[in-house]
Amino acid sequence: MFPIKNLFSILAILLFALSVNIVLNTERTYDRNHYLLQYDMAGYYSFLPAIFIQDDLSFQFLEKEGFDIYQFVKKIPNQTQLNKYSVGPSILLSPFFLGEHYLGKKGGGNGLGMNYLHSILLGVIFYVSLGFFFLRMVLLHYFKDWVVAVTILSIGLGTNLLYYTAVDGIMSHSFSFFLYSVLLWSTWSWIQNGNKRALPLLGITLGLITCTRTANLIIGLIPLLWGIKNFSDIRERTQLILHDKRQIVIAFLFFLIGFFPQILYFKLATGNYWVNVYFDEGFFFSQPLTHRFMFSFRNGWLIYSPIMLFSLLGFYVVWKKYRDAFWPIFLFFLLNVYILSSWWCWWYVGYGMRTMVESSALLSIPLAASISYFLHHKFIRWFFIPLFALMLTLNFVQTHQYIKGIIPWDGMNWETYKIVFGYTDPMEQEVYIQRNLEMNKNVRLNTGKAIKDKEYRWEYCK
Repeated sequence: MFPIKNLFSILAILLFALSVNIVLNTERTYDRNHYLLQYDMAGYYSFLPAIFIQDDLSFQFLEKEGFDIYQFVKKIPNQTQLNKYSVGPSILLSPFFLGEHYLGKKGGGNGLGMNYLHSILLGVIFYVSLGFFFLRMVLLHYFKDWVVAVTILSIGLGTNLLYYTAVDGIMSHSFSFFLYSVLLWSTWSWIQNGNKRALPLLGITLGLITCTRTANLIIGLIPLLWGIKNFSDIRERTQLILHDKRQIVIAFLFFLIGFFPQILYFKLATGNYWVNVYFDEGFFFSQPLTHRFMFSFRNGWLIYSPIMLFSLLGFYVVWKKYRDAFWPIFLFFLLNVYILSSWWCWWYVGYGMRTMVESSALLSIPLAASISYFLHHKFIRWFFIPLFALMLTLNFVQTHQYIKGIIPWDGMNWETYKIVFGYTDPMEQEVYIQRNLEMNKNVRLNTGKAIKDKEYRWEYCK
């Protein structure tokens, strides 16, 4: 038998998939179809039964089955009812949905039963795991196999990607993580290996990224800037684009193919090729709440995915040793955080700044650089290893707390965080009461908006 090359990183991906299945089963995600068909997840998923079974793009069939659609179906200014969420996740999940519909043991159905959602959740695990395989191919170009393995486990088990794969998997973020990983690999394959055949994949992936979450189009900076170390490289990049212009035109056509389903939906539903479904929501670009976005106990990214602090430290190592990857990832990170923290709902209701889940695919390079650096230095290693293990454990505990409602979906602050720190289910009633009393000081529960935000964003977008 031939030995499997770079086995540790493959085992890390398998361990991640196994861990997701354990969480799925212990938290009984499989049995909660009413939960999975609410809010954003209902919006992303409902295109599948609406198109393939119900023939109802008004989504009234959901109301007939007892589901609320007001959370995601909006009346836009011309009074047309429109699903505010993008079709990208449904496109990716369609093979699993149709496989269950036509080949499943029960066969047929209305598209809302747990047999469909079992297949959909399997699809989520498939795409995130496949994303790690694409990520692995890029990381192995820069780092040793064991470093890549630790990096995969850090992202898969040490960040909120675990939650958005095992629990709220039908949200857009798990699919965006997969697509970011594919785009990173196709970019690297084109720029580093000169593989022009990767350009159509790059194009359709960028189209699907936009079709999944429009604001994520800024990831186009990655193929545009990859490999540029200084100003003189800009001329070389221009020459490369001109040399490969035929393939780039083809890539653009594939981008349009990837984005076309969203345009088609708007056209069928409204008669227009593009509609701003967030017409009553918007950005405050002059007031980005970056400090809260990163460090607030109200879903702050580094509070609930603290292991990613190492990725920020790793930018120094990437600058020193892997300059070809530095500028595209660093500039994307800065611009992405600025845009995301400018959104009116800067805390993005959910667990631990969910909009950063997909960015972990790109930040895997500085994270791996940081891990490699710390573990190769004898004295630093003995501080890094226990700190790393502590951060990994903290993510498991906090993920469990959020699933059980110990950490609520909104309203956390430093005082409430201290009250519930370390508690697991079941938590004493007295602690719940104490937590809620503290939250009431900070949150208007009927709106979910913190009172102290009034000086920044209290008024709803007008």
